[in-house]
Amino acid sequence: MTKIINIILTNDVVFFILMISVLSCPYFIRHIIGLIKGKNSDEDNQKIKSVLKQVIGNNEPYIPLYGFFEWGRRRVVRCNHYAVGLQEHQIYLVPLTVGKTKVGYDKHYIIKREDISNIMITNLTPFKHYITFYYKNGNRFEINFKPVNTRTRKIAPFNLRQKDEVALLIEQMRMWSKGQN
Repeated sequence: MTKIINIILTNDVVFFILMISVLSCPYFIRHIIGLIKGKNSDEDNQKIKSVLKQVIGNNEPYIPLYGFFEWGRRRVVRCNHYAVGLQEHQIYLVPLTVGKTKVGYDKHYIIKREDISNIMITNLTPFKHYITFYYKNGNRFEINFKPVNTRTRKIAPFNLRQKDEVALLIEQMRMWSKGQN
């Protein structure tokens, strides 16, 4: 009798593991395709750079980045998209308006080092970095950066690979928070 129960349990466990792997397979395939698409991101990279070029100009050196901020709950998630121009003592922050084919902007902000009282960098995973700027007047601003962004749904409109740029940003923000810059 116990042999029959063991065989049934073994078959059920194997079936359960097989079902989990079959159900999770589309997610992993979509993730791998997204990573591959993120490598070939010249068109989306140019969209970010063109917006920053209009704001900053050609004369000042900067490192272009894409950042975002998501909020909401399970079914309703909203996202703000930002083109970010990193310079040594300031950051250009440009809120983006994203259409089906065009990317635009209305206004831009400049975050200066002397206006910031504290910076909190949170790396929950190696694939997502949260940076919170605390201003001296008590306000705060949070923005997220990913080394690889993939166009997966409506709130993720860009395929970008910015691993080196995000590493430079994190290093610069650590120096800002220590007061070295």
